[in-house]
Amino acid sequence: MPETVSSQPSTPPKRRALVWLEQEQVGLIRAVAEQADIAIAWAGSPAGRGSASDVATALQAEPVHDLRRALATTDADLLLFAATESAGSPLDDPDLLRALDERGVRLASMEPTPATTLDFSRFAVGEKTRELVRFVPSTRRSRGFRAAAEVIESIGSPRTLTISQRSGAGQGSLFARLFDAMELVYSILGEPEAIDASNAGPVSASGVHLAPGESLRDLRGDMTANVRFGGARSASVSLSDSAGRWLRGATLVAQGGCLRMDDKSFEVIAPDGKTVDRSRSRVSSGSQDDPGAAAAIAEQVAQILDPRAPRLAPLAGAGHAAVLAMCEAALLSARTGQPESPGTFLRMAGAR
Repeated sequence: MPETVSSQPSTPPKRRALVWLEQEQVGLIRAVAEQADIAIAWAGSPAGRGSASDVATALQAEPVHDLRRALATTDADLLLFAATESAGSPLDDPDLLRALDERGVRLASMEPTPATTLDFSRFAVGEKTRELVRFVPSTRRSRGFRAAAEVIESIGSPRTLTISQRSGAGQGSLFARLFDAMELVYSILGEPEAIDASNAGPVSASGVHLAPGESLRDLRGDMTANVRFGGARSASVSLSDSAGRWLRGATLVAQGGCLRMDDKSFEVIAPDGKTVDRSRSRVSSGSQDDPGAAAAIAEQVAQILDPRAPRLAPLAGAGHAAVLAMCEAALLSARTGQPESPGTFLRMAGAR
């Protein structure tokens, strides 16, 4: 009998990922993999050999005990850093990251990198704006903000921007929330003159609130900040890495109305209170349509791996440095109790 040829197209193999995570992130990363349609082939943890075996077993992956050795030989399509990193992380090694990038490994991290303005110059790639590591999930790259960006100019000159970001355990550090918020502030309003911030850190066993850490990667708890600009403009942010449920939203008030944005949608409200534009029906927090942390991360991981996905250009080199400087100014302000200028950090780093 003649050989039968199936008319059904073959299913392409899933992209394979190496994931570096903490034990509390297993459920989140499993959901990310399912929604981004990737296979977790390797998994490890900074908590040590036993933890690496535990997370790998939970994700049905091969354990990674020595991350640097694994990175030197991996043929993964994606490397996803989910764990909160510390000094000496591969994320602080631009030569290693460039080598992975040149081999075609896509790099994504739930923690911003580099972590200081001083380190930024080591990560520069000439005049190119290509990113070595994609920070995920970025509000600026979310579906809601990409749609809203097309109508921002229609409401005139912005006056105030208010941003709220809340997350729970394992969904990213307070530094991640701060960087994400400041990236959005910078993309809409530019570089501020000063930032006045306060940090309510975790409570110690004795009941005392811990002081802000010395580095951005040490930031924990809640932060509020007033961001001051010239020209009668301002921004405020309210952030937490220990609020339980994922939420990211922003409200921009301008001469011609109010623009509300979240991960999935936007709404434009005219001065008379009428809704004049919207991307889709807004959903309430906690509903089945609420994207949550896993969906927000998965959407951007899928974009990284899909060559057909629309691209949003990264911030120019000076822009990325400015966002880091804004984060450092907020941290210093929380420590000193005084407003601090991002320009100070840019000058110290030789970026100005």
